Amino acid sequence: MESLVPGRECGACTACCTHLNIDTEELQKFAGVDCQHLVPQRGCRIYERRPQACREWYCAWRSMANMPDDWRPDRSGVLVAYTADDIPPHYATRLGLKISLIKSQRDIRNPGLVQAIVSFVQADIPVFLLLQGPPGRVAKKRLVNDELRPLIEARDMKATEEYLLSCLEALEREPKEPVVVKYYARMPR
Repeated sequence: MESLVPGRECGACTACCTHLNIDTEELQKFAGVDCQHLVPQRGCRIYERRPQACREWYCAWRSMANMPDDWRPDRSGVLVAYTADDIPPHYATRLGLKISLIKSQRDIRNPGLVQAIVSFVQADIPVFLLLQGPPGRVAKKRLVNDELRPLIEARDMKATEEYLLSCLEALEREPKEPVVVKYYARMPR
């Protein structure tokens, strides 16, 4: 991961405290559920002694200087995270991006988001659209690069946008399997 962008702070954003699945010995929570330590409009109640998983994790907005300042997840409704999972072998980079719409699926029509996805695909960065399942269910994701590339090369932004929307709709229809947890004995029910 790149270093953090100077001057770019989480501030009031607590998207990661709600939208991430965390299954460590120190902390367990399902995606879509507020962390037990989150105090609304204030942040983490145990920030100074927060678990290591929380100390080490940053969304891509914190480290991608070319991402606009207004793309902080609580402002944009888009949580961009790094992933090393499921990267096909034909990609030179072993680090991709997961793009999760945390406010509304309609945000996929945002021209700035579509253009960002186009830029990532043109840079040969694996891009996954992510759709959260209900709490306790696995998020669904789809790699979009291979299908988008011909649309981008044809400069067909309308078709690009429609493809992204159709991906979200397809992800919505997929079965929602339970999250497999390691520390299930402590997992809130």
